[in-house]
Amino acid sequence: MKYIKIGEKEIAVRPSCLTPILFKRKEKKDLLIILSDTNIPETEKLQYMVSLLYIMAMQATCKDVTVEFEKAENEMEFYQFIDDLDSKILYSDKVMAQILQTYVDTTKTASKSKN
Repeated sequence: MKYIKIGEKEIAVRPSCLTPILFKRKEKKDLLIILSDTNIPETEKLQYMVSLLYIMAMQATCKDVTVEFEKAENEMEFYQFIDDLDSKILYSDKVMAQILQTYVDTTKTASKSKN
């Protein structure tokens, strides 16, 4: 389990291989494309990072894939999650970097190429 600090709150997150699939289910867009596309405006990317935070936090509270898929599409669950966060802190560079780094760290491989 990992944690992302937002102000005085620490939010448990559990990114996994399922994270980009759940993200796509929620946003109808591919997370990897969003992260690499330099043409997406920063304000739009901020919103996607909040969605990514929600997905990873939801995964920390649940390990039932069926429930995870339902929650990924449930807008009210998402709104309840973000309603409890301070937007001034949430949208800070520091928090956005934590969200992105937490996800990216789970995609790195520990093995070395044989070539």
